[in-house]
Amino acid sequence: MKIAVASLLLCCASAGHAQVPHVIGTWELNVAASRLPGPPPRTHVRSYRLTDDGFVIGVAVMVDAAGRPSFVQFVAKPD
Repeated sequence: MKIAVASLLLCCASAGHAQVPHVIGTWELNVAASRLPGPPPRTHVRSYRLTDDGFVIGVAVMVDAAGRPSFVQFVAKPD
């Protein structure tokens, strides 16, 4: 999770003014193809979109192995 957030920040920070960040879109974790420490989550989906005024809106929805849901959302403007 920390690596994914760091990657997102790096991607957004390196995106130019006229460029669309490479992270834009919807991403779903493929649990079967992933090697994760501890019990894997039931689901983990992230969505990133770019607004007309250049802000990136991110939302992540997760359900852990025990069935507890959580989410994260943010708004950022790449430099």
